Amino acid sequence: MPTIVISYRREDSGWITGRIFDRLEAHFGKGHVFMDIDAIPVGLDFREHIQEVLDRCDILLAVIGPRWAGTQEDGQSRLADEADWVRLEIETALAKKIPVIPALIDRSRMPKASDLPESLRSFAFRQAADIDSSRDFHAHMDRLIRSMDQLLSRKIEAPVAPAPTPAPAPVAPPTVEPPPNRPPPPVAKAPATIQVKAEPVPKSVAPEANRPAPQPGRWMWAFPVGVGAFFILLGVLVGVSSMEGIALAGFGALVIVLGIVKAARQG
Repeated sequence: MPTIVISYRREDSGWITGRIFDRLEAHFGKGHVFMDIDAIPVGLDFREHIQEVLDRCDILLAVIGPRWAGTQEDGQSRLADEADWVRLEIETALAKKIPVIPALIDRSRMPKASDLPESLRSFAFRQAADIDSSRDFHAHMDRLIRSMDQLLSRKIEAPVAPAPTPAPAPVAPPTVEPPPNRPPPPVAKAPATIQVKAEPVPKSVAPEANRPAPQPGRWMWAFPVGVGAFFILLGVLVGVSSMEGIALAGFGALVIVLGIVKAARQG
């Protein structure tokens, strides 16, 4: 269950804050609504006490009556005193981002930002809830409790940001020891140049490039003569009296003549 803290000034709204406390405790449960947090043991720092109480607070309800700001002996507002309990309670809740609901009793007015200390000026812009001390008291309290339930449901449903992952510690690179001093590698020597003395070519022996190319032999005429003779014989077998025979015999004679002429030119 949530924790609700009521901030009020006794001489301003103590007469109705008890009724508000009873309604809130009936809804949120006993031990979850706190008022009079200024009742602390003597000797303790009351600022640290307020810090500890508000560390467990989910909503701060600031009850505002007609004399909420208060007046000091010098005529200044009690809120101008840095040790004022009401100022410390609201100031601490605002710093902790705790929802602060102003409860205006019998149409009391919200304080102006210019009338508040610098640390409380954002309180002047909080949406307030009206509470009537007469016959509309329970209706106004029902509306206030519904609004508080909505605030608490949003706080529960709000996703919690994951904690940032710490960056890995830098790893020092491994220390590489320099290699021991070694003698420089031997320089390779160029191989010795071998000079070969060319022998003179005898004049009597002609080089291969100057030799004449072999000439074709005279037997080259034998192939066309054989082919021509074949066609002449074929023409005789067909018959020299026929056109086919004459043509075959004439072609064979022509081949023989051409072969002989070519062989004679090459020879």
